Amino acid sequence: MRLDEYVEYVSSRRRLILSNLFYGMLRGLGFSFGFTVLGAAALVLLRGIITENIPLIGGFIAEVIHEIEARM
Repeated sequence: MRLDEYVEYVSSRRRLILSNLFYGMLRGLGFSFGFTVLGAAALVLLRGIITENIPLIGGFIAEVIHEIEARM
């Protein structure tokens, strides 16, 4: 079961900290990339809905955008 390798890994604090730091940075990078892709897809979808002028959803989104611009 390679228990000796696991014990050696856990006993080295520096190696444990560096590997967790590295994995944490990769997770953060993956989260950022994924959120960017999904956000861009959502914006493209919303822009398409507004462009197609779907009556209920398009009007609601247009009102929301108008209110946001009025408050800025």
